[in-house]
Amino acid sequence: MKVEDWKWRYLILVFDCSMTFGCYFNIDIISAVQADIQGQDTGPCMNISSNATCCDGCMGLGPYRYNQLYTAYSWMNALFALPGGYMIDRIGNRVSAIIVTSMATIGSVLFAVSSMEGIRGSTAMFPLMICGRLLIGAGSGSSLIVQDRVVAFWFKDRISFVYGFVIFALRVGNVSNYLVTANIAKTYGIRWAFWTGTLACVIGVISAISLAVVDYYGTKQLDDDCKINMKALPVSRKDIRDFPVTYWIVCLMIMSYYSSYLPFVGNGTKYIQDRYGYSKTTSSYFTGAIYDTSVVTSPLIGSLLGAIDCHGMVLFAVCIFTLPVFPLLSYCPELHPLILTVWIGISYTFAGVCLWPCIMIVVPKKAIGTAIGIATFVQGLGIGLTNLVTGKLLGFTEDPNRESLIHKYQTMLWLLLGMLLFCTACSITLNIFDLSKGRLLNRRLAKKNAKEMKTFVDEKSSLMTDAPSVQSYVSIDASSSDLIPGIQ
Repeated sequence: MKVEDWKWRYLILVFDCSMTFGCYFNIDIISAVQADIQGQDTGPCMNISSNATCCDGCMGLGPYRYNQLYTAYSWMNALFALPGGYMIDRIGNRVSAIIVTSMATIGSVLFAVSSMEGIRGSTAMFPLMICGRLLIGAGSGSSLIVQDRVVAFWFKDRISFVYGFVIFALRVGNVSNYLVTANIAKTYGIRWAFWTGTLACVIGVISAISLAVVDYYGTKQLDDDCKINMKALPVSRKDIRDFPVTYWIVCLMIMSYYSSYLPFVGNGTKYIQDRYGYSKTTSSYFTGAIYDTSVVTSPLIGSLLGAIDCHGMVLFAVCIFTLPVFPLLSYCPELHPLILTVWIGISYTFAGVCLWPCIMIVVPKKAIGTAIGIATFVQGLGIGLTNLVTGKLLGFTEDPNRESLIHKYQTMLWLLLGMLLFCTACSITLNIFDLSKGRLLNRRLAKKNAKEMKTFVDEKSSLMTDAPSVQSYVSIDASSSDLIPGIQ
């Protein structure tokens, strides 16, 4: 039986998507309660004056140490991605899925313990938080590599369509965090909000075990050729050196695009609260609208991109579409923040559904884990550095002067705009290389060229008895069964 003939493969997709739910619930859990993590503990609200800000049970980290939590996550995500991707390519998806989700669960436990009575406010609190974020970073990045390898094997015939649902599942984790965490913290306290994150990670472990079982059963139903393709194969340094230029450009785009919006997501709740005057909970909802939009639109966008089949051009259009957002956030407070976060959500979803499948298109199947690991490494370094600079710009403690604080936020937004401009330049370069060498990322244009070439050859064949066959001018793309121009 061929892979595409096994109807139960969509059950694998369900477990593959839910496996990363806990990781993505915890990535931005600190953003949902940013004010509680940064603010100083004031004690019971009844003991403070009416003009002071109440922050009962707050952790007192300040903006700089708060952003260090994101940096720890991003850099560990990056550092673990390279050996993690290589390890996953060697030992396979099943065992890897259980290991990496278990790591994220242990990290969420450590982070939740840091907020417990007796530890919160002590010298052990911040190191525990950092250790928790490091383990969450190691588990989250590697779980994405496993997830992408599963998609690449079981759904190679429908990668763009299926990846829309993968992005949908990831955003469900983000959205659940922004909808639930702030309310739990407000009602029951911040420690129970963090233990909710641990529960979400446990769901991911259960899904990983289920994925391993169904994947094992499904593989037994396949014919021998498919089983051989499923086996983990060694990846050499020569394989990495042979990655095309377009792959490395995609890596830079992933790094710069995610570095332009993730630091805003991390600081967006407090920015909206300070800039527009909304409450902590409402500001969390508005920031979470980025992911709400992604949940609603990602399956549709995945189907649309599958029909367009022109990833390179779409990425350029997405960069141009995103550029006005950060200047509007900086200088147009009369524009409702919800409009801008929805705008970011739409553009980000297009970018996410486009960028990662590009890797699966341009690199060999056996090296997908390593290729995604390298991309995740570059991405994590960029995001971590951007968060570190953001923390420096916002200061070690919260600025009580509103005008000075807004100016710091505007400087941060200009930094993010610079990252997006770099991504736009990379998208132009990507299309130049792709259009000149095979058009793997712009297949619709390749198909159009092939049809024109076929028409030309047919016309010549009617006049010349010795005309060469069409096959000498075009080659078959085995993954899509469409004619594309032959690569000279």
